[in-house]
Amino acid sequence: AETRLVESARTGLAGLARGLPKLGDLVALPRQRFDNAADRLRGALSRVTTVKRGELHKAGAPSLAPIRRQIAEARKRNAEMAARAKQAEMRHLGDLARRLDGAGKLLESYSYQGVLRRGYAVVRDAQGRPVRSAAGQAAGAALEIEFADGRLGALVAPGGAPKPQPKKSAPKKDSGKQGSLL
Repeated sequence: AETRLVESARTGLAGLARGLPKLGDLVALPRQRFDNAADRLRGALSRVTTVKRGELHKAGAPSLAPIRRQIAEARKRNAEMAARAKQAEMRHLGDLARRLDGAGKLLESYSYQGVLRRGYAVVRDAQGRPVRSAAGQAAGAALEIEFADGRLGALVAPGGAPKPQPKKSAPKKDSGKQGSLL
């Protein structure tokens, strides 16, 4: 009985298996669709590449003109800025030269050589230090006197400086027009 039951199940299973489609038939239709899509995709990719390459070529060629124009304008602005910078530099150098000249004149006016040119002299002791007063100088001490046109050696005389001689007044010229009453 068991064998018959197994045999009956086998027969039923074989009948059901005959009703099922074969594996090759099940996969054949999707495989055909896939192959068609793959063929179309290859062609589409090459067409899209060609179209996009053409668009890129069209877009790339005219875009160089504005860039070249911008470069030319930038060069022109750069040249103008360089010229303005050069002018500003020259003005600044002129201002600095005038200021330096003024500072030089001021330095010259403060310089002791300027004082010497006006008729004064600088007196120095044997060590070259300026002598500021006669009080501290001993008789016979060596001094150096600097004038605008050179230097002289001098010795301190004993007893100080001699008194200046009074100036003689010149006699008045008589014009001869009128005589004197006194």
